[in-house]
Amino acid sequence: RDVGGWFELWYDWTPTLHSHVGYGVDDPNNHDLATVGQRSYNQFYFGNLIYDLTKNFLIGMEVSSWKTIYVGQLPGDSVRCEFVAKYGF
Repeated sequence: RDVGGWFELWYDWTPTLHSHVGYGVDDPNNHDLATVGQRSYNQFYFGNLIYDLTKNFLIGMEVSSWKTIYVGQLPGDSVRCEFVAKYGF
């Protein structure tokens, strides 16, 4: 049992440049967790900028922030910056 979900918004700046922003959360019922190290809460925010080089090939950059709480352990926080290149066929 848990409560959670996510959403994402997309915006086209130009025909070849677009962005996505979003948020997600997962919050399990703590009474269902028994083992040390299990995630008792997880959330993230993200934003990116994507450029379509061609109809099939795109590149982009995404920044995200993550917070995770564990049973019986210290919480984890992370900020990620990731490069993406995708060829679709």
